[in-house]
Amino acid sequence: MDISKDRGSESQLLEELTLLRAQLAHTVSVEAELLRLNALGTQVSLALIQNSTLREMLHACTDALVKCLDAAFARIWILNTETQVLELQASSGMYTRLNGSHSRIPVGDLKIGLIAQTRQAHLTNEVIGDVRVNDQEWARREGMVAFAGYPLLIEDRVVGVMALFARHPLTQFVLDAMRSIANAIALGIDHRHAEEERKRLLIHEQHARVAELALQVRNAFLSSVSHDLKNPLTSIKGTTQILQRRLNQGLPLDIDRLLQELTRIDSQTKKMGKMIDSLLDITQLQAGQELTLASESLDLVELVQRVVQMYQSTTYSPRIVIEALVPELMVFGDSIRLERVCSNLLSNALKYSFEGSTITVVVSQEEDGCHSWAKLEVQDQGIGIPAGEVSHIFEPFYRASNVPGSGNGTGIGLASVSQIIEQHGGIITVESEEGVGTTFILHLPLMSEKLLK
Repeated sequence: MDISKDRGSESQLLEELTLLRAQLAHTVSVEAELLRLNALGTQVSLALIQNSTLREMLHACTDALVKCLDAAFARIWILNTETQVLELQASSGMYTRLNGSHSRIPVGDLKIGLIAQTRQAHLTNEVIGDVRVNDQEWARREGMVAFAGYPLLIEDRVVGVMALFARHPLTQFVLDAMRSIANAIALGIDHRHAEEERKRLLIHEQHARVAELALQVRNAFLSSVSHDLKNPLTSIKGTTQILQRRLNQGLPLDIDRLLQELTRIDSQTKKMGKMIDSLLDITQLQAGQELTLASESLDLVELVQRVVQMYQSTTYSPRIVIEALVPELMVFGDSIRLERVCSNLLSNALKYSFEGSTITVVVSQEEDGCHSWAKLEVQDQGIGIPAGEVSHIFEPFYRASNVPGSGNGTGIGLASVSQIIEQHGGIITVESEEGVGTTFILHLPLMSEKLLK
């Protein structure tokens, strides 16, 4: 029996087993690395398609780099093309601050700026001794071994830089995968920039359209106001000229007729005054300023009756009926502006009602849990408001599309009404059916017993 031959065979077998074990370990290591790289690609892909901000997207990418590659830290800078400065947008791992010494790096400075300038990656598994790693003391202290930095390119255009440090060597598999990741992130950044530019242009276009519409509304409003003010002014001027002519000719003046004409002039000037007051209120409120209310304790029933009586005394075809379901309703408010509210609602009801119809004004009290309200309803049997336009009726300068051409108006009345009631702590709503009629419902808080005493 040849013992030396047997020992040689055993030695060869051990060598083969050792080699096989090493190959197996390498295969397992490679497979594990490929799994990590596959996970990295998946996580970065998901980050790039998420509906998030650019900074959130990039932070998800650096998180994935640190987690899947076991990196010490990873960062992404974006190039500001106007200043030619790389601005830090995402940092994960050891360092997460975005406002440190490396937050703004001019192109050409340090290793990151050089990557952007040369458009070439910088890769090393020997950080200690690398001339581009300036702080060698920090690298030794932290045990840094590898660095990988890639320019983020769209064709030959730099949009940023991606880089990481690791405490272990980076294999060629990892470096190749990072190059692909860098290309994907560059495309993601470019896509977000394009989307932001598209949104900016869209907003600019929308602002231009709004400005154009505002100009059209303003022109229409000025035309409407001119018309509404010209009518009473023409009437006043005509009446005044007639009276002057009679006085110049020495003709006698009938006292009753004179009083009647003066009453008409007074009525027209009051109408113009109310219109101007409404316009001033709208202007003030649109400027973000609240109205200065001269509030006092007042009886809403008496106020409504007074306004209704004023309209009943004029010759309008629709009949006005008032139903006061309570003797008085004490509220705290500005009597002049609340009169304007009632006057406007009645004026609208008369303007858009059919001949021979009835306008009903109901004043009542309503309890809502622990709150007590004064309630005013103005019901007409007029043309109504189209269903799709009811929600816009209190907007400044808005007029319903079914308003006849002869129904002139500024579109500021109901907007003024809404804002006055809101500032009084009240609520105004509207119910309407086109061709049937409209009801405006107004709620104002009642004064408590304590305040009345």
